[in-house]
Amino acid sequence: MAGGIELDEDRAFQRRFWRAERIAWLFFALVIVLALAGFTGSGGWFAERSVVMSSGRLHYPAVGRWQTPDTFKFAVETEERLVVELDHAFLDLYEIRQLSPEPEATTPTASGISLDYRPAAGSVIRWDVVPREASIGRRLGVRVNGTPLHLRPLVLP
Repeated sequence: MAGGIELDEDRAFQRRFWRAERIAWLFFALVIVLALAGFTGSGGWFAERSVVMSSGRLHYPAVGRWQTPDTFKFAVETEERLVVELDHAFLDLYEIRQLSPEPEATTPTASGISLDYRPAAGSVIRWDVVPREASIGRRLGVRVNGTPLHLRPLVLP
């Protein structure tokens, strides 16, 4: 023994441990990349989706967080009357905190509620909502002037 302590080394164990460490590093790097891309909510390239129709464009959160405020925005491109129908699945998943501007009429229907707007072209309709529960790809029925929009947001806990 020259200049050190002689220890029994288990090289096979050491190699397995290093391999597990590298896999853990890759896993955490992947989590960081997914968060920056928007897959955990609160911004990023994939955090919002858009649906285009003749009357405008609906921007909605593709990934949200449970009990964290979110916004649905409808950019209006025409001056025609807008009737937006929200089904029970939408109303069960989201608590509507504020509608801006307020609709001219809000009518309960058999499938949910109907919001009647008469917006100006270029205006934006906002629905400030808060998810009531976590949800993975639940289909929400939203109809705009009779056109069905099938939204499938992801709400993380």
